[in-house]
Amino acid sequence: MPSLADIALHIQGTLIGNGSLEISGLKLPSEAGASDLCLVMDGKRAKQVLDCHAGALVCSRGFVDQRPRIEVADPRAALPSLCALFDS
Repeated sequence: MPSLADIALHIQGTLIGNGSLEISGLKLPSEAGASDLCLVMDGKRAKQVLDCHAGALVCSRGFVDQRPRIEVADPRAALPSLCALFDS
């Protein structure tokens, strides 16, 4: 399993929090667990993500959450790289 720090390097994002957290996959907010990563694509879905159980997030810069996260300029643009990472 890749660490959150490895994923941040892969998608060229800024790591905030525990980079040693091992991530098992990219999941929807309704399916995410403690070892999963959840993508915050836009403000419409932010409430779902805030209420989910994901261990870490990929989000736009300035998104406020206490969980470890990777901040990127455009979360939607990071999706293909994330999918490739977890499909391999």
